[in-house]
Amino acid sequence: MRPLPARSVRQALTGKGFHVASDKAKKRDHEMYFLHVGGLKSGFFMKISRSAAEVRVDEISNTARQLGVVPSEFFRVLSCELDSTGTLQLYQGRRQVR
Repeated sequence: MRPLPARSVRQALTGKGFHVASDKAKKRDHEMYFLHVGGLKSGFFMKISRSAAEVRVDEISNTARQLGVVPSEFFRVLSCELDSTGTLQLYQGRRQVR
């Protein structure tokens, strides 16, 4: 794995069914991208700092573990190596994190 440009990650996520959470009341310093499945927001997410130029490897790994997926598989989602169908299969096949 390697760091990824934040701009590319944002484009990859929105192209795969992720939507930016628009919490106008909460002025966050991060953008929260949630996967929408069947029109509903899921708990499958990625958080990117608004000022970040790149998404670091440790951020990718930590988020993947929180989501219950293998970091290398989540990297494939963020780097456009996995399409929207593969992303949905990864979401559906993840282990439940408690």
